[in-house]
Amino acid sequence: MRFALKALAQPSFQWSRYAILIAALGQLGRLEEARRYLTEVTRARPNFSVTFVRTMHPFVRDMGVDRYYEGLRKAGVPEAD
Repeated sequence: MRFALKALAQPSFQWSRYAILIAALGQLGRLEEARRYLTEVTRARPNFSVTFVRTMHPFVRDMGVDRYYEGLRKAGVPEAD
């Protein structure tokens, strides 16, 4: 998580930085914190959703992405935009 927070401190906006942090916070049960970041990312990317992330990240299943998507869902990220 420390590296995800450092990534957010970089000057340009990238929704993927938020996605990784939100998923980690969701898995840790830190839902209030995750929802704060979810609010931030949806201001800049209103269509942010699990479906959006799945479409934009070219991960294969054996890379453990099911846990990543599960973390997003636990954090309150909607399934579709």
